[in-house]
Amino acid sequence: TINATLSACDIRISGLCIAAGDTTPSAINTCTDTTWDTNLTANTYCANNYWAGAKKSCSAQGMRVPTKDELNTIYTNRATISGLSAAYYWSATEYNTNDAWVQYFANGLQYGNGSKYGGSNVRCVR
Repeated sequence: TINATLSACDIRISGLCIAAGDTTPSAINTCTDTTWDTNLTANTYCANNYWAGAKKSCSAQGMRVPTKDELNTIYTNRATISGLSAAYYWSATEYNTNDAWVQYFANGLQYGNGSKYGGSNVRCVR
């Protein structure tokens, strides 16, 4: 059981509460914890899933990983949001079993090949 504590909002945009800073997720080992792995990839492939870790980290703050569209809203308004890096950011939108959509904040492009087993930044929302 996760004890959620509501994280402070840095800014509100279109009703979206955006956390004051990036969250550093810990990887979820899909062999031992399938709770956060939407596709239960542990059934076919055991690995450290950083995307699932991002979802768990945001949930622990009473927040969630933004959808692909919400992430684009954050990118579009990045000048008013402190602490964003010119890096890849996770979205909660899955591309396939092994990948989730990410957005590269250096140029705004979104990619469906963000491996769940590699690291990306995450900015939690609610």
